[in-house]
Amino acid sequence: MDKNDKKSSPGGTNDELGNPFAGEFPELEIGEIEAYANVALEQGLVIFHDQYDEPHGIIPDGSKKCVKLGSKQFKNWLSHTILKCEGRALGKSARESVIQVLEGWAVYQNEKRELDVRIVSYGSDVWYDLGDCRAVRIGRDGWKVTEEVPILFRRMSHQNIQVIPETGGDVNTLFDFANIPGSSIGDSTERLLLLTWIVASFFPSIPHPILVLHGPQGSAKTTLFRVLRMLIDPSKTETLSFPDGMRELVQQAAHHYFLPFDNLSNMSELFSDALCRMCTGQGYSKRQLYTDDDDVIYSFKRTIGLNGINIAPDKADLLDRSLLIGLERVDKFESEQKFWQRFQIERPRIFGAILDLTVKSLRLLDDIQEVPGLRMADFVRVGCAVAESLELTRERFLIAYRANLNRQNNEALSASLVGAAVVWFMEDRDSWDGTATDLLRGLKEEAEKRGVDTNVRAWPKAPNWLWRRVKEIRTNLEHAGIVFGWHEVSAETITIQKTGSGNAPNAGNAQGEENARG
Repeated sequence: MDKNDKKSSPGGTNDELGNPFAGEFPELEIGEIEAYANVALEQGLVIFHDQYDEPHGIIPDGSKKCVKLGSKQFKNWLSHTILKCEGRALGKSARESVIQVLEGWAVYQNEKRELDVRIVSYGSDVWYDLGDCRAVRIGRDGWKVTEEVPILFRRMSHQNIQVIPETGGDVNTLFDFANIPGSSIGDSTERLLLLTWIVASFFPSIPHPILVLHGPQGSAKTTLFRVLRMLIDPSKTETLSFPDGMRELVQQAAHHYFLPFDNLSNMSELFSDALCRMCTGQGYSKRQLYTDDDDVIYSFKRTIGLNGINIAPDKADLLDRSLLIGLERVDKFESEQKFWQRFQIERPRIFGAILDLTVKSLRLLDDIQEVPGLRMADFVRVGCAVAESLELTRERFLIAYRANLNRQNNEALSASLVGAAVVWFMEDRDSWDGTATDLLRGLKEEAEKRGVDTNVRAWPKAPNWLWRRVKEIRTNLEHAGIVFGWHEVSAETITIQKTGSGNAPNAGNAQGEENARG
């Protein structure tokens, strides 16, 4: 390769590097492109493709830094390496050609290696990326900080390096920095649920309920999110704003393990459904930039937090996957500087105490069976294990979790115009039967008595739409002791029964449901 094969412009400067090899460069021949690509490999670059067939490389700088081959970080490294080794600065077009060759080799001639951010299950252990060349191995035999890491992590520019965990800490210290009512974990439903949620976040393979903080101004909701961010997934972006579009939401989920969305007031049905999918690990399609038909399918389970003065989720599906924790206004304030100084001193020990609790829960988990009838079953098992690790009983956690379910149901019914109308309609009745048309008329009359405007879009205008709205909150109504079914003789006749129980069985049948839609 001829290092002097370039066109120099007198007195010109290289816009990208500002080095003495300035000027315009001709297109490279294929042999030159491959030669420059091999220079990168000879300097220790390791290339591969991930589970989405996206080409990546491990930059040989001692940190096992894994980056996309088309990223700005990799382009800078490649430009620097070629200049250092060949004495020549590549122009933009030439550099892109070299990267394209490396990308092709990565996808078609090198191995696939799965990547994820921050926390990954591998074999029987969990691995936590500290953000440098080290990780924490978390297993049933304990946790250990090590440089011998058998897997790769996806590294993002926003991520901060985590503190090294220390032994000898107490998880109760966390609540010196969290405005959660109670004097101990054992006497506070909210403290036990929050701690279970934190420990469950270190189980990356299970679905995680969405943490919903709500409370008035001055209740330290954002502060708590910043504390959780530093303990779970430290980042330069301490909290997140909710994005404008689905593409941006998927990208945020791909780049963050914990997504703390701050100061929400409401949420569209589209985004509500998307968050349900993210917490349970269903797939997403994201269109490649600058293409018409190339999709990348993402699948991930994420820990998600939402906070606001009011409870932001109002759809039953999302509420069913949420932990609702209310905060009160802080009575005694201290300066930001003093608060964070105290936290940074305690942070390594709090982090270590959370890892200790995670290890204890891992040991107990195999002996804990699924609790029938409760959604988020894997989280419930972790909660039972956390309670036992804290020398509480499993029933203590189940009481706390069922109390949260009752709040979910109440919020779902309150947020639904139809749900609220059904509850009002059945206040003075033990049972009712009639057609969907009769029910729509009766609910409308009851709602208007209470001052509800039934001309709004959310109110159903036809019997079939009434049934769709009932289906959305039917499980919540059953928990409230109101069960929908169909008349034994005429499947077109809807029956409603008050059971007096919060765990009434589903009384419907498929044929009756189809007829009721019409």
